[in-house]
Amino acid sequence: MTTSPTAELRAAANILATLDSHPHGPGLLADLAKPVADWLEHAALGYEAAVAAAASVWDNATDAEAQAFIAKHGIEPHALAVARAILGGRP
Repeated sequence: MTTSPTAELRAAANILATLDSHPHGPGLLADLAKPVADWLEHAALGYEAAVAAAASVWDNATDAEAQAFIAKHGIEPHALAVARAILGGRP
């Protein structure tokens, strides 16, 4: 089963959101959790916008041109790499 980039980004953002209530109190990681979670959510919204834009231009979302557009304009590779690291490297 393939997981969408949006699902990966949001899953990682949700993990970061739980750091606010970590029993060991705030620390550097907890202080970074909110901005990184916001960045991942923004990346997920960008991916969804690129998918919607491609769907409005191409009739078939699996069209190679549509997929190339989504890959170029919809995926923030650094955000996806961070999300995958947070998720333990699993897509």
